[in-house]
Amino acid sequence: MSDCCSISESTAPEPVKTSSKANCVSCGAVSLPVERLTLLHQLKHPQLMNIPEVSFHFCVEPDCDLVYFGDDKTVYRRNDLRQDVGQKSTNPDRTLCYCFDVKQSNVLEERKMTGQSESKNFVMEQVKLKRCACDTRNPSGQCCLKDFPKN
Repeated sequence: MSDCCSISESTAPEPVKTSSKANCVSCGAVSLPVERLTLLHQLKHPQLMNIPEVSFHFCVEPDCDLVYFGDDKTVYRRNDLRQDVGQKSTNPDRTLCYCFDVKQSNVLEERKMTGQSESKNFVMEQVKLKRCACDTRNPSGQCCLKDFPKN
């Protein structure tokens, strides 16, 4: 197996420390810190090549077009991302789990048919086994389980 993507610790850049919650610069909603690695996996080319070395936050407000904002006032909007942002959608086919491609419509249909969601149970098991990649696949950089419908 090749180590083509590994670099020695001495050549690795120092990670930017992500601050705590902040208010969205567009809508004022309380926004969560997000790691640079998440932005690198979410942004389209060429935006991902010029991400400043500052702390970033993810705006959770569905009605706000802004997705990420940096401490230096850099902003990235929905159209700057490679994929739709499920957390910013009310579409029944919105993505809940980016690691395992679970849509809200899957969960609702399963609950309607059986009273429970096998998809959610599957995701919970995979998370427990540490087989997810939420930090890079989910635009929020957070675990998707909180995005599943309650009950």
